[in-house]
Amino acid sequence: MELGTQTRNHPRVSLMIGFILWKVLLAAIALASPGPGYDTSTTILKREHGEGAVKALSGMRNFVRWDAIYFTQIAHRGVVFEQEWAFGWGFAKLLTMVGRVLESTGTFRQLDVEALAGLLLSHGFHLLSCLMLYQLTRTIYPDMSDFTRYKFALITAGLHIVSPAGLFLSAPYAESSFSFFNFTGFYLYAKSLDEHSRGRAGKRDALVVMSGLVFGIATTLRGNGLLSGVLYCFEALRELNRPPYFTDLRRKSRRLGFVVIGGGLMGMCAGLPQQVGFLKYWTFSNLPLFALATPMLLMMMISSLEVWIWNSKTKVERMKNKQDKNRGANPDVGLFQCQGIVQYLAIPQMLLAVLALTTYHVQIITRLSSGYPVWYWWLASMIVENRGLHLLGREWKMAGLIVRWMIAYALIQGGLFASFLPPA
Repeated sequence: MELGTQTRNHPRVSLMIGFILWKVLLAAIALASPGPGYDTSTTILKREHGEGAVKALSGMRNFVRWDAIYFTQIAHRGVVFEQEWAFGWGFAKLLTMVGRVLESTGTFRQLDVEALAGLLLSHGFHLLSCLMLYQLTRTIYPDMSDFTRYKFALITAGLHIVSPAGLFLSAPYAESSFSFFNFTGFYLYAKSLDEHSRGRAGKRDALVVMSGLVFGIATTLRGNGLLSGVLYCFEALRELNRPPYFTDLRRKSRRLGFVVIGGGLMGMCAGLPQQVGFLKYWTFSNLPLFALATPMLLMMMISSLEVWIWNSKTKVERMKNKQDKNRGANPDVGLFQCQGIVQYLAIPQMLLAVLALTTYHVQIITRLSSGYPVWYWWLASMIVENRGLHLLGREWKMAGLIVRWMIAYALIQGGLFASFLPPA
């Protein structure tokens, strides 16, 4: 895959252009969808806001489907019904605040301002999350050549643009805002480890606390953000596992203290993830939903396992050859596998995949996956290195097929979503 000079000189501009084109395509599909399908819940806007609001919303309401109705209604009049407590309060608060700003301008009084606020927030946060994923990738992989790192980061962010989450990253849903804050939390956590390796304790501790706060914000948007807290548990266990030298006691105590503070800040903001009960979703009637979720579940699980297996091999090889200071120099160690921190970030992703398979409405994994970077890196590395997946004694070139599936799923799902048809 050759990338033009203009793209190399202005990667963020290229991402923004690709983002706009993709959003225009999804919006065209949504606006062209025939109607409300079998559920007419969006028409409650007619009763609550009047006929003029519905006419003004004639196109926008195609984005207000499924959970988006709950989010916009909670933002408009607060929580009324018991089931509304299941939705992340952070996103509803954002809708309320932005909606009030829009209404105060005097321009949008005839519109459902909460729905409009949701569209603006979702589009804006999706763009920001693409740019943050680009920066996170460049931070995680510092040892590549400039061109390879740029190419790898650009492709990774591009894959996030065409995520199979599709229209859920445009509609008044929490997915895009969650992705941004989760990526930002990972970025701050990665920077804290970098500062730790440089011996900068003050910056390291500040970044750990900041990452915990950002993960906490992400958790108010989606309950599965709580899974990112496993990074602090893992960090604390790793610190405790080191030899307890007396001269190192102060440093160890300080490190543990700030890790606990970071995890505590996150926990203060946390709510409980939505669940249906262990294996209660495993019914014959739900088989089609498991079939829809299988590709994403496999990608998340395989990429998580692969990074742990390859990093274990890499550590052994480095011990045998300590003079190899270029971590990308070993031909058996690919782009995806050569950074140890990716192991840590794979843990929340693997936990999410297992929980989705066993306790969640399994079909939502295609949109929940949008906020986890490891499977994007796994797929991007196959594209950049032109490698396949090794299974059953042979190499399967899957990257092109996976990307085509992502695009097709997002487009088809967008049309179904706008017509109030499953899967949601």
